[in-house]
Amino acid sequence: MYNNFPYFKCPYQQSMMRQMPGLPFGTPQPSGPPPGKTPKKLYSALKVDPAGIAPCRLQFTYIWLKDKKGSTGPKEFWTYIIYVGPTSVAGFRWTGSRWLFWGTDLNNIDTFTCY
Repeated sequence: MYNNFPYFKCPYQQSMMRQMPGLPFGTPQPSGPPPGKTPKKLYSALKVDPAGIAPCRLQFTYIWLKDKKGSTGPKEFWTYIIYVGPTSVAGFRWTGSRWLFWGTDLNNIDTFTCY
């Protein structure tokens, strides 16, 4: 709502972004790698509800994405969700060696499991 008003910017925003480029100040980050095992996919959901995935916030979560034509990214991976909104989630995705910031629409998620 307030993103359209440039005069609401924090005066310290530039110094904070220099400290942690690309992430808001104080963003919780995973402290280590995710669990070593890959969970079994038990079901596919027709739709992922924000209230259903919200308890996975700040936990290791394994996500399976829906198979989309032309998609080249990974179809399943470990993540550490830091944000759950009404239509999307965001957090860190494990690449096998490090965490990268990512986000997706809830409609792209086939199913998930929290640890």
